[in-house]
Formats: sequence, structure tokens, C-alpha cells
Amino acid sequence: DLRWVEPTSYRIELAPELDRARFSGSVEIDVVVHEETDRIVLNSAELEISAASVVPRTGDALEVRATLDEAAERLVLTLPSPLAKGEATVRLSFAGTLNDKLRGFYRSTFTSRYIDFEAVETLSNVPGGPNGYTNLQTPTSAQMALLGKYNARPYFSASVAGHIPFLLVGKRYAWVGSGYSPQ
Repeated sequence: DLRWVEPTSYRIELAPELDRARFSGSVEIDVVVHEETDRIVLNSAELEISAASVVPRTGDALEVRATLDEAAERLVLTLPSPLAKGEATVRLSFAGTLNDKLRGFYRSTFTSRYIDFEAVETLSNVPGGPNGYTNLQTPTSAQMALLGKYNARPYFSASVAGHIPFLLVGKRYAWVGSGYSPQ
């Protein structure tokens, strides 16, 4: 498998619209072009591309045609002329649906006869909200009641209160991650 275009770094922004189960975003991908090419192929699934360009390190942005191959889960960027060897930046703007397929940017829910679980993301990593970061979702009163019940002794010591990094199943717990406060 010959890679003519190799990514070296990514800068991505995502803006979730949790109440609509959608998101939008943009990405800048720094790449090294090893062989002249007029196509760049990226992995992609279930995205709507609204803008695409490639910026050679020594030139102006080139508008490209973006074609999504859903079956192969590939995005093909076709340039108007061959891209020379060297460094470049791929720029994309996109939107998509938050889904339950456990791939890409997805929502987390789980239901069985023993438990109903829905992840609630309360803070983003974007500075500016009343708690220092912008809000994503506001927990319902029922979710706050559960948090109040299980975010205390005997489930947590005072030093780790504030996060629930486990699910209680059959009076046993299973770790599913850890809490993190950006502060």
C-alpha cells in the first residue's frame, strides 16, 4: 500500500447540537505529498462535506471536488491540477448525525432489562461559560437526582466526588472510564 499523501497533524473543531443529534465541524490536516497526485483519499463515514480545499505550502488554496464513497467509507478529493511534492494543508468543513453505531462522533446510550444508561456531557473544552467552559447539555432533574444519590459515600470518597466513572450492575461495579475536570 503506497501512501502518496501522508498526514502529519490534525486540527479539528466540532460543534455538537445535542438536542438535534447533529454536529458540524472543520478540520485542517497537515500533509506531506510524497509523489505528485491529483487525488487525496481519506477515511470518512456518514459526513456531509460543505467545503473542501487544499493549500500547497507555496501557493494559494485550491478548491477541490469532494466525492463521498459511502460503501468504501472514503472521501476522495479531486484537485484541478496535480499537487506537487512537498507540504500542504487539507481543509474540510462538514456536518453529520450523532448516531448509535459506535463509530465516528456518536451518542452513548445503552438499555437492557437491568439498566438504562445515557451519557450526559455537561461541559465542552471551549472556554467561556459560567463554570469556565461552555455548556453542552443540562442534566434533567431525574439525572441530577441520580448524580446526587451516587456521587457520595459509600460510592465515592470526598476526594473524587464530582464524577461517576462506573455503572452499578447487580450490586457490582464495572469501570468504564474515569472522570476528568479541565480545571
